[in-house]
Amino acid sequence: MDKRIALIRNLTFLIICGLSLLTSCSKDEDVNWSGSHLRQWLNSGFLHRAFSETERNAIETTSVENAPNVSYGTNCGPDTQDRVFILSNRQSLAMMPPCCLPSQST
Repeated sequence: MDKRIALIRNLTFLIICGLSLLTSCSKDEDVNWSGSHLRQWLNSGFLHRAFSETERNAIETTSVENAPNVSYGTNCGPDTQDRVFILSNRQSLAMMPPCCLPSQST
């Protein structure tokens, strides 16, 4: 698995892992980050498969602010405490090179 350090601040590293995720949901219901199966899997199965014990011990719990999606305004649920998480819409847009940003229609 490809792991890249994307941000270093105050000796804290943000590691971006390239994942190809295929998800399915058998129920037609609203799901937010705090109650998602993806969050549960990332912080259990993925965490234990992708990182060694030494690496896992170095991964700190992060306060994840689940602000509404900036593009659609959808509710993302209550804030959470996670060791592994997906970047928010706002965070992913901020990390994209200008050439890859979605075009602004006028």
